[in-house]
Amino acid sequence: MYEHRPLFVRYMLYASGALCAILVIIFFIFTVQLIFFQLQRVDFLKNSQQIILYTDPALAFQPLDLDVSEFLVVRHPQRGADFGVKVINANAKWYAFLYDFMFVVDGKQGIAQNGFALPGTTYLAGFLSKEEPFTQATIEIHNVKWKRIVPIKDEERLRLTNFDTAQTAFIAGDKISTIDRVVSTLYNNSPFGFWNVEVIVFAYKGNDLVAVGKTSIEKIASGERRLIEVGLGMLPVSIATVDRIEIIPSVNVLDDAAIL
Repeated sequence: MYEHRPLFVRYMLYASGALCAILVIIFFIFTVQLIFFQLQRVDFLKNSQQIILYTDPALAFQPLDLDVSEFLVVRHPQRGADFGVKVINANAKWYAFLYDFMFVVDGKQGIAQNGFALPGTTYLAGFLSKEEPFTQATIEIHNVKWKRIVPIKDEERLRLTNFDTAQTAFIAGDKISTIDRVVSTLYNNSPFGFWNVEVIVFAYKGNDLVAVGKTSIEKIASGERRLIEVGLGMLPVSIATVDRIEIIPSVNVLDDAAIL
């Protein structure tokens, strides 16, 4: 029967069969390529995510640990020592809103204290009242609680918080009954006031840290200037003056309770 069909019809049947075969082959090739593309896309997304998490810890699920990059000890004859600590928070999008820290001297832990660490550098000060000599001192940080930086709100607070100092001077004591101290004027150039601002002082002779001091300022308003005085204890008779003074105000500006 097939041979008796018109030649045109037979040609059309040949063409239709060939076209169907071509379409089946094209569909198969397209399906294979689509599956391959999807597999490549998944691999690309996984690799991209890993690269992002590796290069930007702020986007990772867990922030990088706080790093104690510097721990300085100033030993004082017959009155213990001062400790100056530099802590680095390398997470641009995380801050440690609370942690416990303590100074450890010859294996004995001191009193636990609370601290915080905004992105960047945080300074801590400690003091040891002990006449007996000691061999080793260090700091331990525990129970770090992290929070993410809130875009715009927190970033604006970090950017706008600003303190400045002027008329800073070292005033030597009599080395008998009057301690050495630093006086300065602190300016709160921030657009908001604070209930409490901690101020740490590092005093240097040449490149050597010779004394650490700390005080707190209560209820300082925006635009206010405040005269501060920070005791350094009685330095050795050989230190009649210092060459450099660092004054470091510290306040957790991301804590709503800290703002007036």
